[in-house]
Amino acid sequence: MSAAEEFTRLSAHRNGPDRPPPGWEPGHIVDHRSGEATFTGLATTEAIDPDEATILAEMRLDPGEWAIKPGSLQVRKWQQKAGSGEWCWYYRITAVRRSKAFGDLDDLIAGLRRRKRSTKLSAAPGGQVWATSDWQVGKAGTIEHVLDTLGELPGRFEESWRRAGKPGEILVAFGGDLVESCSPNHYGAQQLYSVEMTDRDQRAVVREAAMSIIDKAATLVETVTVAAVPGNHGENRQGKRDHIVGDNVDVAAIDDCRWACLDLDAYAGVSWAVPGDDLTVCVEIDELRVGLFHGHQVGGQGKAQAWHDKQAGNHRPIGAADLLISGHFHSYRCEWLGPRTWVQCPSEDAGSPQYAETAGPGARRSGSVTIDVDAGTVGDIRIV
Repeated sequence: MSAAEEFTRLSAHRNGPDRPPPGWEPGHIVDHRSGEATFTGLATTEAIDPDEATILAEMRLDPGEWAIKPGSLQVRKWQQKAGSGEWCWYYRITAVRRSKAFGDLDDLIAGLRRRKRSTKLSAAPGGQVWATSDWQVGKAGTIEHVLDTLGELPGRFEESWRRAGKPGEILVAFGGDLVESCSPNHYGAQQLYSVEMTDRDQRAVVREAAMSIIDKAATLVETVTVAAVPGNHGENRQGKRDHIVGDNVDVAAIDDCRWACLDLDAYAGVSWAVPGDDLTVCVEIDELRVGLFHGHQVGGQGKAQAWHDKQAGNHRPIGAADLLISGHFHSYRCEWLGPRTWVQCPSEDAGSPQYAETAGPGARRSGSVTIDVDAGTVGDIRIV
């Protein structure tokens, strides 16, 4: 080897390849808020394989959750130092999160119009409440669990309805916190890093899951009432406590369902109780007055009795309820508040470690509740 060749070899070893242009250093960035991720990779050959699964695997992204944005693959090159004549190649892609549910209200409406309807609806005496709360769709680490359980929920409700003797009236009650939300105004900046869905996708999943429950009820009985209340996670906040009560995704998603059902004969027997600027609703099923509230306004589980006494004292509709249903506290509870029955729904998410650390319950148990009603009397209560 000549002296010139040896000098070239040593210089190349010392200096290494030239640095990539600023902003194109190897690495990947995942932005959960926007639902996009970028990846920059290096190669010493021009034969770059842009296989989607391989690139997503290098980014540690699930191909079932993410896809490469069409047209986003970019390729550049630069020459190494010390006169070696070799080139380095780099490429960049953008990945976008796949939607797990209908992303458009028009799609939901079209789907409902295509569904075949049952002509044999129960008109048997009695009624049943289908109560569900605290789905918190979008919470990091729980999405697969939540989507699986929500997909099974209509069937679980139907099974309990059949066990009750197929009563002819159903109240579907959504108790709030159906979304996790993405806003840092809820629980600080860490809220952005504890979700894996955008606000839009969270609302789409809730809309689809809620409609599947409503649709199931409408195929079983002649009379269906849908009630919903806002929770704290659904609030559209401008500050930690600055919000408008009625501006809430928990009720907006149910409004989407109501809009989808307009002018459809199959849902002529469905009535809706979705509040405007109230945190509670009170409806009636088979002569029983049912009051629905989320629970964040109570101030603690042990304060429910005092809160309800004030509602009754001020002649608010929920103050006259015979059955109270709430969520928020992520654990099942049933007790009497004077002559009234209070049922607290467990959550349908995969657990809340933060809540478990501060309040005890809320580890990894989930479920919803059915309540049998017979001529104004509360009957069997089942966790489904």
